Amino acid sequence: MGTFRVKFGISNISDPSKRSEVAGLVDTGAAYPFIPESILRSMGIEPNGERTFLLADGSSKVLPVGKADLAFNGVTAPCLVVFGPAGSEPLFGALALESLGLEVDPVNQRLKPATLYLACCQFLPNIH
Repeated sequence: MGTFRVKFGISNISDPSKRSEVAGLVDTGAAYPFIPESILRSMGIEPNGERTFLLADGSSKVLPVGKADLAFNGVTAPCLVVFGPAGSEPLFGALALESLGLEVDPVNQRLKPATLYLACCQFLPNIH
């Protein structure tokens, strides 16, 4: 799959007026969205935990994570985000895609609405 970038919004879950738009690389191999720490902190988004990540060179690194709202094409959803070091490039990872109900169209290098499956239909009334 070729790589491409998309513009997406980030906002503070507690105060949606604190928002920013960034261009990030779509990376289905990255679990979480990766946003430079300075952008997140400028919106009042603070870390609330840490995760250990395996890097491309085989090493691992513990990085802070926090909660933010992400927006793309009129859809907004909460998502965990990684606080990246200064100068890092934003990444739009797999969790962002899933949270926003998106999938990658690699031929046209764009994001599109995903077909969303619900396997527990026996629990929903009026569905046979």
